[in-house]
Parts: sequence; C-alpha cells; structure tokens
Amino acid sequence: MKLRAVIIDEPIRVKHPLAESLWQKTMWAKEAGYRKAYSGHFLPVSTDDFFGTHLIVAEQKPDGTLIPVAMYKSVRKSQALKFECPWGLTNMLKNYAPQFLNDFNQLIDSYSEISYDSSFTINPEYKGDKAFSLEIRNFITLFCFKYHQEFNFSSWISGGSTLFKIDEYFERMGCSEILGGIRLPQFNHQIVRFFHMKDTFHINNETKIIIDEMTPYWDDRIVFTPKKDSKQNPNQMKAA
Repeated sequence: MKLRAVIIDEPIRVKHPLAESLWQKTMWAKEAGYRKAYSGHFLPVSTDDFFGTHLIVAEQKPDGTLIPVAMYKSVRKSQALKFECPWGLTNMLKNYAPQFLNDFNQLIDSYSEISYDSSFTINPEYKGDKAFSLEIRNFITLFCFKYHQEFNFSSWISGGSTLFKIDEYFERMGCSEILGGIRLPQFNHQIVRFFHMKDTFHINNETKIIIDEMTPYWDDRIVFTPKKDSKQNPNQMKAA
C-alpha cells in the first residue's frame, strides 16, 4: 500500500478532479468513521468543511486515484473571518460550556493566526494491525506540526476524547489543557478535554523523533490550494 500525505486547502475554491474526488470520499469516510465510533445520527460535517483545510493520509492506487485512509480538519481563524462563519469550537462552547467562552475568546484574540483542529477519523474500511495504527498516528503527528509550519503559524486548539485516549496523545505532543472534560451529546456524552498547542516550531524530543522518521512522507506530499494562493512548492497541484 502506497500512502501519501495530502492537504486540500479551502476545497470550495479548488478546481482539480483529484482534489474534488478525494474531498468527497473524505466526507463519506469521516461520516462512516464517526458512525462506527459513536451511536446515533450525529453528522460530523459542517459548513467549514467547505472552506477549512483537510489533512489526509491517502492510499494512492497504481492509476493515481487517491483513497482517504485517515483525516482531520483544520480551520484557521483567518478562514472563518474570510468566509464570515463562526468557529466550530465557539459554537460548541456557546451551547455546552458558555462559562468558558470569554476565556476562549481572549485566547484566540491573542493570536494573529490560530486554528481549531478537529474531526480526527480513520476510514473504517482500513482495518490495520497495531503497527498500521501506529503509522497512521505518526502521520497525524507529522501534520500537527509540519502543516502549521508550512502555513507559517504556530498555534492550534483541539479536543481530545478520553474514550480513545486522544487527550493523552495530545499531552505527549506537548499540548496544554485549556478546558477540563465536558460531556458532549454528539459523542454519546463521552468526556472531551480541550488542548492548546502554543508553538509548533518548538517540538519536544519524543515528537521530533517521530517527525524525523516521517519526513520523507512530508517531502512527497501533495498539496491542493486555490488557484489564487501564492504559496507554492514542487508538489502542489493548483486549479487548472
């Protein structure tokens, strides 16, 4: 299986058949992953899926087709402002933990750019052993640092489910807890803790080892960006 690191930035403005196909498959895979992990009819897709940034571990088939294996979404503050949409976490806190909203707003206002990273999912069609699961987690670690460095901002916020020990994973990466566990109805009332990565340019030793091992995947990444975006690297595929 050939795995590739793929970034689709603001898919609503990307006109490329590979990106369009992969983004659609990613939405379906994310829904299937959440449905398997949580009962009920929670739909893990929202407006910001159209203008956020999707970080995808994809299997590349011999004919070049890309199939999502694992994925998550990162929405930068500037993207929410540009498209005049509220941040997902802002809405979540407003509905379920309004007492923390003021402190959260002060935190995000202190950064010129910061992202809310969410929807960490594995496509349930890819059932791997322990070694495969570890490789996928290492891809996510790679994204959590290299993507933010690539787009030249240092900080992100995310929620970690205690059910799947994502909170412990964030702590190992060097994140700081900003909000103690709250129970969210859409996650079967499981406890979610929220974390803040203050500086992706400062990496602890354990994480640095992982990123160094995964760097060849990053060097071989595929990046789809809107045509007007000036950021370029040899692997970018822009709109035709």
